[in-house]
Amino acid sequence: MQYLIALCVFALALHQGVALECYVCASAGDNANCGDPFKPDSNMPTCNLPNGTNAVCVKSIVSLPLGESDLVTTARSCAPNLSGDPCAAIRTTINGQGGVVDHCSICSTSLCNGAPHSVAVSVTSLIGAVLLALRHAF
Repeated sequence: MQYLIALCVFALALHQGVALECYVCASAGDNANCGDPFKPDSNMPTCNLPNGTNAVCVKSIVSLPLGESDLVTTARSCAPNLSGDPCAAIRTTINGQGGVVDHCSICSTSLCNGAPHSVAVSVTSLIGAVLLALRHAF
């Protein structure tokens, strides 16, 4: 019984030392696997934030005007949750570009932003990834 208790304590301590891991991708351009349904593969990049960091995984779906139609892209990453909702920063930036955030959600367990309607490095990196993907898409 003592060994079982020691094993449980060890497993708990080990789990608490693990960093939050989130998928990192944007579906614009040639990475359709990032959209829904999500199809991660072994080459799908992830980001890790150190244990103790107030961080979350993020998934967003944004629509940006592109000529006569809208470009819709899904982005996944991780973000520090420093002062509230990271989705608010994404909305502010995308709305400033004339776009619309159709969906934005956060979650706090590893790889949770791979779920179809889950809650995606930093908010700035997420926005940069979306804008970079859009640039390469055209």
